[in-house]
Amino acid sequence: MAQLKITCAKCGARMHIRKTVWKTPEFADLYCTCTNVDCSKTGVFNVTWSHTISPSGLEGKGLIKALFERLRPDEKQMALDWLQGQPG
Repeated sequence: MAQLKITCAKCGARMHIRKTVWKTPEFADLYCTCTNVDCSKTGVFNVTWSHTISPSGLEGKGLIKALFERLRPDEKQMALDWLQGQPG
C-alpha cells in the first residue's frame, strides 16, 4: 500500500504523521511533525478527495454481482427464486 510522504515546507525534511482525524469519508486532517530535530515544525495537513476518474465496480450492478458471488449455492438459488417471485 502506498504511503503519503509529506515534506516540511521550512527545511525540506520528511514529516511524520502523528494522528489522522477523518472529518468525512473523503476529508481528513493529518497532524504532522518534522523529523528534523533542529526544525521540529508541527502542523496540520488537509487531505481531500478531489474527483472520481473511473467509478467503482461496486456501484449499481457491480455491487449486486459482488454480493451474489459471496453466497453459498443454496443461498444463490434462494435469492434467484425470490427475485423471480417463486416461493422458497
